[in-house]
Amino acid sequence: MPIIAASRGRRLAGRPGSVDVRPDADALPRHDEVSAVPLGCPHHALREPVITGNIHGDRRAAADDRRFT
Repeated sequence: MPIIAASRGRRLAGRPGSVDVRPDADALPRHDEVSAVPLGCPHHALREPVITGNIHGDRRAAADDRRFT
């Protein structure tokens, strides 16, 4: 998947093909997988069920998960 790196709109205007890129449905999950940045400590530990249970208790299911919005 090409990465568009223009800092100004007028630079994109000179490359009309770059704004017409439409990745297929299989490309987006693959892109997310290869571009994921490992967050390391303490982030990996904070996703453990035991830790989230201690933090949120029985209200975890009611919390809004906004990590991917």
